[in-house]
Amino acid sequence: MAKYAFWTRRRFAGFTLILGCFLFLGAAGLIPRDAQGNYMVILPLREGLLVIAAQPSLTQWSFSLFIGGSIVTPLGLTMLTRLLSDAGDRTFSQLALIAALFGAMLWVTYLALSLGISLLAAQETARTGVVPGYYTLFGATTQPLFVIYTMLTFAAVLAYGGAVLNTRVLPHWVGWVTIVYTLLNLGAAGFAGGNAAPVVHYLMPMVMGVLLLLRQGQVPSEQDERQRHGSSVTSGHAPGQNRD
Repeated sequence: MAKYAFWTRRRFAGFTLILGCFLFLGAAGLIPRDAQGNYMVILPLREGLLVIAAQPSLTQWSFSLFIGGSIVTPLGLTMLTRLLSDAGDRTFSQLALIAALFGAMLWVTYLALSLGISLLAAQETARTGVVPGYYTLFGATTQPLFVIYTMLTFAAVLAYGGAVLNTRVLPHWVGWVTIVYTLLNLGAAGFAGGNAAPVVHYLMPMVMGVLLLLRQGQVPSEQDERQRHGSSVTSGHAPGQNRD
């Protein structure tokens, strides 16, 4: 009987997608809060900066995990794209990966700039009691980065849904759920001026990652069949031949 390595590309892609989502969730859980438990991101500028000034280490950890998740998830999407491409999709998966990588680049840039400027502005606000003028200007000039990232990532996840429908790497219901889920969130983001909670971009890739790990969620791709055929030939048994 042929033996198969546990860390196949399918499982590695699934694990990476799940890890990226967990890094994001961990980062969200570490966002600094005030004494009443309100996250700094929903507080007015001055109060939010004072929370950052009081908890700079927690802020750095939170942003670092956000950045980590924004790097790990595209790696998982790259491996997912390879699986989808090998299974016959040559359009949707490639376009999805391009959009996801550009979106991730903008998101990481936004996060890195926000971390540095926020820490600096928080120190000045704690010292003077006034929000620096450059911080308000920074928020206005970098907001388009977040909006473009949001639109690109929605487009990427939507295209991955189409790629799933074109292949047998994952069950087709995953593709339909991904498309409907993304369109609903895209509509909600449109009403919110192009803004959406970044967590919505990580949930469907995580679902795909879980299904890639679960045997019952795996549908053999053409490459899997070729590898299985090669293993059977190497072991000296033709496919479908039973051993006594």
